[in-house]
Amino acid sequence: MRRAGGEQNLFTSPPASIVTLWLFIAFQRDKLLVLPSSRRLHRAMASGQPHTRAASTTPISSVNKPQISSARAWCRRSACRSGGARSSGRLLAVHAALQGLPSPDGSNRRCCIAAGLATAVLVVLPSNAIATPTAAAQQLAAQREAATVEALQRAAAQAYADRDFVVAVEALSAIINKQPDEVKWREMRAQALVDGKNFGAAIRDFDFAMKRVPGDAAITRARLLSGRGLAYEGLGDWPAALNDYDASLQLAEVAGLLPDPYILNSRGNCHASLGEWAKARESYQASAAGFQRASGFRYGRSTTPRLDGAVFAASNAALMLAQLGDEPAAMKEMQDVARRAPGSVDMRAALAALHWKFGDEAAAEASWDFACNSITVGCTRYLDRDWLQRIRRWPPVMVSHMQDFLALRSTAGAGTN
Repeated sequence: MRRAGGEQNLFTSPPASIVTLWLFIAFQRDKLLVLPSSRRLHRAMASGQPHTRAASTTPISSVNKPQISSARAWCRRSACRSGGARSSGRLLAVHAALQGLPSPDGSNRRCCIAAGLATAVLVVLPSNAIATPTAAAQQLAAQREAATVEALQRAAAQAYADRDFVVAVEALSAIINKQPDEVKWREMRAQALVDGKNFGAAIRDFDFAMKRVPGDAAITRARLLSGRGLAYEGLGDWPAALNDYDASLQLAEVAGLLPDPYILNSRGNCHASLGEWAKARESYQASAAGFQRASGFRYGRSTTPRLDGAVFAASNAALMLAQLGDEPAAMKEMQDVARRAPGSVDMRAALAALHWKFGDEAAAEASWDFACNSITVGCTRYLDRDWLQRIRRWPPVMVSHMQDFLALRSTAGAGTN
């Protein structure tokens, strides 16, 4: 009896003339342990010659030979690629985890031994044996499956940390193939897909997860909604994104949580993209206040993420105020942000545009020079109108003021009444 694909069924009883042979293989990380009782069989597999022990009439070379050849080929590929690019190494690690093999970062010799043995485990039973796996075999299979998932998860985490979202998605997809109903893998893959700008696929994963999360799991549902909102935002579907952000904030409130300042800022982005400037400013101000009162946004001893979030949200609020027509008050808010964050190119560039608009050319040039020459990132991106409007999302009036400044068009006295 053979399985689909031509593999010999290891649990089918062979002729009674074949003696019972056991090969015990244990993997511990990248170490291979072969118990002494299997040494002859190990040598037979490695050499491809028949096992010559008495009463054995079936040549070992006839058992799982395609698997042995495939494993050797994999080993040769991993050896050749061991000095390749970092991404290739991560792909090999994913492949190794899928095959249940040691990671190819070990020595080539040990890798080849593992590849030859791990895919050719032979268990020959007497003819009167029960043709089902034992409890021990089932437990071993479960342990190996868990180890494979753990290895794939490590590969995905490393790839995500390195911003290699293609490899991260591949590793998570391999886990999902093994555990298709587990919601957490879908959510993780969706996040990697969003960062890789595959927004449509991310939305499908978030939809899958939402259908399987209990209705009373408010925190989990809030998290999934905010992630899906970000995916809709990536597609430019502002109403859908806004609906998800609003629903996420409502669920967080039901769960007794404070509103997430990141979600508040994203909601402001949606309002601004829809031309709802007052609502956008309100969301940005709430976001800035949320970042200010948050104490958990720390990186080691630094609170940089919290401060950066507060500065960015306050900058957005000031830009919205300029769009609403109160440019003197907007300039004051921009100056406050620039004092708090001297390295903010955004506010320096905005101040240059407003100073120019009010006819103060010296102040405009000074602010622009500081942005371009005294801050590491420089001001190059602010020369690109499409980036400024579509990516940075400055409101129309501020984009217009910046274009006037860059073109050296005088607007002195306009709008100062």
